[in-house]
Amino acid sequence: MCFVLKSKERRIYGYLCNPLTKSRPSFRLCVLCRYTTKNKWETDPAELARVKRWSDDAGAQKAIAVKYPDNVVSIQQGKKDKCKI
Repeated sequence: MCFVLKSKERRIYGYLCNPLTKSRPSFRLCVLCRYTTKNKWETDPAELARVKRWSDDAGAQKAIAVKYPDNVVSIQQGKKDKCKI
């Protein structure tokens, strides 16, 4: 799902994804990937297309998977460690 955050002269484009489909199915990661300045209020369809290509890109998905490994054991271990005093 691609989106744009708008202010008067700036736009931030991004997308939502869930890199943790196995361990945390309801998790959503907001990936902000384009920052532009604009003079018109309308969203630039070319920018949204660029974000869509980025969200489908294997390299981007691999980079996200490095930071958010979908490993149930590591998630459970993390929860266990947080409870230790």
